[in-house]
Amino acid sequence: MSHPTAPFKFLDSYQKEDKEVFFGREAETDALYDALSGVKHLLVYGPSGAGKTSLIECGLRNQFSDADWFALDHPPGQRHGGFRLCPHQ
Repeated sequence: MSHPTAPFKFLDSYQKEDKEVFFGREAETDALYDALSGVKHLLVYGPSGAGKTSLIECGLRNQFSDADWFALDHPPGQRHGGFRLCPHQ
């Protein structure tokens, strides 16, 4: 008998493929998606461990088609860490 996988990832962030178990952040995801309309840059900030990476990687990235957008990410610890969603041209 197999046991279902727990949706909690502890200190690991949720990634795009975790969308089936990522929930409870719909309002924040919708607000980020709406805020991207007509802007070149969008700053997402908050305390360490608040879920910024999960919100962007799983919530926001699943709002876009891979055919239209791609994400450039810079892992934490690099000088200019962060994420960028860029349109395909």
